[in-house]
Amino acid sequence: QLSILEGQLAWMVSIVGSVIRGRLSSSSSSAESQESIDGDLAARVFGLLSVMDTGVHQQRYQENSRQRLDMAVLGFFQNFRKVYIGEQVMQSSNVYSKLGERLGLTDHQAVLTLLLQKIATNLKVYGSSEGLVHLTLGLFQDLATGYMSGKLLLKLEAVHFMLGHHTSAFYSFLDHAANSRNRTCYYNTLARLLFMEDAPSRFQRLHGATAEREWG
Repeated sequence: QLSILEGQLAWMVSIVGSVIRGRLSSSSSSAESQESIDGDLAARVFGLLSVMDTGVHQQRYQENSRQRLDMAVLGFFQNFRKVYIGEQVMQSSNVYSKLGERLGLTDHQAVLTLLLQKIATNLKVYGSSEGLVHLTLGLFQDLATGYMSGKLLLKLEAVHFMLGHHTSAFYSFLDHAANSRNRTCYYNTLARLLFMEDAPSRFQRLHGATAEREWG
């Protein structure tokens, strides 16, 4: 039954992502109503995250149906990022009004916190799934590449934790040989964030953790 449910959810999450992506080509005259619809739909997907990685669902990471659901969620994240996180997006967007009403996600930073929590979870539990790790790190890299989203990421405790605790003891995918390219992407993204600001102490933490991993 859970496999069927996960398949249905993956299908619906993909549809929501496609609807939100359509906002890129919609006319300005319909922007307000479209944002309200997008906010309602996005709230349902973001709300799903509160149960996806708890209870019995934590035992299903190796199931194909569960991995397809997480891939659909990552696709939704990418579409939401392109439309509603970035330099051209007003924080007063109706999307954030809806997310604030339903989930308390009132701004970009609140949504980014949720995205980073999911990214960290995926890197911990999907070590043997090279494809899912690739999609997860692609999202992380895209968020870090954007000037505004990169600056916002540096304000998040989840990013500070990742910079100081980035070894395989925390993220199991680093121990899998199939993830060699993913490993490079991961450290490139951390380095981009690290050097976005002049922060010698962060570099020392990153270097210290790496040295400890290499030399024991």
